[in-house]
Amino acid sequence: MKTRLSALTLGLAVAVGSALLVPATALAAPVDDATTAINQLSSQIESGAVDRGFNDAGLGAKKGSVTESGDGFKQVFAGGTIFWSEKTGAKVLYGAIDERYTQQNNGPADIGFPDTNEADSTVGDPSRVAEFAGTGDPKIFWTPTDGAWLVRGPMSAASTELGKTLGVPTAEMKVDGTNLTQSFANGDLTFDLKTGKWSSMPASLAASLSGLKLPNWGADFGLPGVELPKVSLPSVDVTAPSVSIDAPTVNVDTPNVNADNGGISPWWWLLLLLLPLLFLLAWTRRRKSYDYKAVKPATGPGFPEVTPERTKRLAGLADGTESSAAGSIAKSAAAATAAATPVRPGARVPAEGGAVPLPIGATRPLAADPMRAPEGYPIKAVNETGLFYVPGEVLYDVVKPDLWFATVPTAISGGFRPIED
Repeated sequence: MKTRLSALTLGLAVAVGSALLVPATALAAPVDDATTAINQLSSQIESGAVDRGFNDAGLGAKKGSVTESGDGFKQVFAGGTIFWSEKTGAKVLYGAIDERYTQQNNGPADIGFPDTNEADSTVGDPSRVAEFAGTGDPKIFWTPTDGAWLVRGPMSAASTELGKTLGVPTAEMKVDGTNLTQSFANGDLTFDLKTGKWSSMPASLAASLSGLKLPNWGADFGLPGVELPKVSLPSVDVTAPSVSIDAPTVNVDTPNVNADNGGISPWWWLLLLLLPLLFLLAWTRRRKSYDYKAVKPATGPGFPEVTPERTKRLAGLADGTESSAAGSIAKSAAAATAAATPVRPGARVPAEGGAVPLPIGATRPLAADPMRAPEGYPIKAVNETGLFYVPGEVLYDVVKPDLWFATVPTAISGGFRPIED
């Protein structure tokens, strides 16, 4: 098999290399698309068809030419900047919001490209706002008295929910333990990451947020780059099979990309075509290096005796009659029930692919809908925090699980703990 794959790889490389000798059609450079879109938007601003900024100040004269900005481009003007990316297109920021955005994006907390043009806001009078494409629905508000401030994650959701009742942000969000706090024109808001509850001064603001459901932003609560409190994961002693992959060495000259003429070196296309073949070769060797039949039922304190039933369960994984550890355990339990014999869960067995063991009584999220509980597994567990959530608890509906457990005892045995601990 290895010889055939190696020959196939070599043959395809020769064929592709020969084809690349034919001059390739020049591809349009992204900088050309960006320049066209930026010029079009600046003309619309100049004519008044698009918002011209606070007090109708406009953009003013260009400063230099279009330059790269992250994975997009920008054109700086005397009174603001137009940013462009393939996802968001061309969007304009003015003055203080432009300065705040540039400061924010120079650090690790990237809030993405502008998703809307800066415009007047209904939250304050007068006020301006721009929305961004990053995680956590980030927005930057500005007023002449309070300056420009960012809201995102839970605070952005609260701002959208309360609007003018809350007012514009007047300070940076602060992190104190599990609490997020930010000041607004009409009060101070605090959100507890652990309990999912709001508190505020005045209390009426938090009362208005009691039914607010946050989007499923994941473990970082829509605040990438913000240093949130970490929970140490429990230590689990699991012996996994050793997998060794020797990938062939590929020497490729450094590609030469000339942004001036919009061309892309043919060597990039050769490399992209060869990568899937190299991956296939490595995957085939990995399959040969692991043998399910070499895995034997674990023994010792806490494990049942080695029985034909347990041995048969592992053999099912080896020959493909069992698709997962959870399915194998379920079939064993059904057989034992039929025989009126109590069943103790067996040792951990390799999960699909044989690389990562599943805890006893656990299953993986459904591929089609990871937020829907698999039948018989109602309890969510999150690897990063080491916590599990039962139906009805705060955050149960928004937390994205890494595992589902059948019962609370199996979740605890698997190394997770309840959120209230």
